[in-house]
Amino acid sequence: MKCYKCARLIPNVKIDRARRVGASPVYCSKSCRQAAKQQRYRDKTTTSPQDRINLRNLAAHVMIAAKLLREPRVMHIARDNLTRWIKRNGPTPALEEWGRLLDSGKVEAILTALLRVDEEGMRLRSSSPFAGVLSDEERKLFFEVQRKRS
Repeated sequence: MKCYKCARLIPNVKIDRARRVGASPVYCSKSCRQAAKQQRYRDKTTTSPQDRINLRNLAAHVMIAAKLLREPRVMHIARDNLTRWIKRNGPTPALEEWGRLLDSGKVEAILTALLRVDEEGMRLRSSSPFAGVLSDEERKLFFEVQRKRS
């Protein structure tokens, strides 16, 4: 019999031991068994840690976008954050872009920026001025849902 992982022959001792308990041997060693287990985990987990962070960030911004539609005052919070951050750390390209979007007052353009699923959307969300927009209850609900998903 050959190992499922490395295709080496499984030692007769392992074959005999497995047959005594009514099983069939699959791997030639513990390291092959562990490597196969890790591979199965990687196959199930198709996204990288950074992809999971980006997806979680997008999910949070979906909630923020919904709140922006319900409560336009959310734009004032974002504007205050942006002003404070630029004053403290200086302007960055992303913050300047958020400034232009907020100055335009076009909710549709802001929603597009919040919900873009491309690299540009990830870049903008990583410096989103909408910190503090979600209430404690909304944040708690968000993290409960995220915990159940993982």
